[in-house]
Amino acid sequence: MGRFVLVSKFTILFTILKQRFLMIMVSKILFASFLLILFIFEGLGFKDGREIAYYIIVIAPLVLFLHIFFHTREGIIIPKKIAFLFLLFLIFSAVSTLTSLNIQRSFEFLLLYLSSFLLFIYVFSYREEVKKIIP
Repeated sequence: MGRFVLVSKFTILFTILKQRFLMIMVSKILFASFLLILFIFEGLGFKDGREIAYYIIVIAPLVLFLHIFFHTREGIIIPKKIAFLFLLFLIFSAVSTLTSLNIQRSFEFLLLYLSSFLLFIYVFSYREEVKKIIP
């Protein structure tokens, strides 16, 4: 009976480690594919490539954070000082967006700033995994 408990605990541990490894691999693949698609569309000069790259930048943090939220149990590290400064910047940008002559363009840049900050938070939280992708 004792051997069965040991084997079942080992099996559970192995399953958890395997799932964690798979989730890290999926996260790496998602991040690397977003970077590759950005470089392809923005760098090679495709027609409307800049707009496609903009939409990818806006959607990438959403996909990465949803993947983290549903598939991993790890937390996300948010540096408090940087978050506070960015929150101030975001408030001032939102006020200037509301008073802007071209509100749509200002709102697009506000989304770009927010997405860039979320990508920064992702890279800050998973810097070891990102170092393996980007040497």
